[in-house]
Amino acid sequence: MAFQDTLEQIRNFDLNDLDFNNIGSWPTPIKAILMSLAFALVLGLGYYFYLTDKQSMLQRAEVK
Repeated sequence: MAFQDTLEQIRNFDLNDLDFNNIGSWPTPIKAILMSLAFALVLGLGYYFYLTDKQSMLQRAEVK
């Protein structure tokens, strides 16, 4: 029944009920979505700032 409870929490979710000063009190599904978005953001920024420079260095080395 845990999955049913999770779906019920998502259905009854109201953005006005969230306390941004106490994120720990947020429903678990909302925290999971927030963590997933933060993880995707960190991966995207890491790719952009770290790997794009390495790819351009590799392309220059291949041209030589």
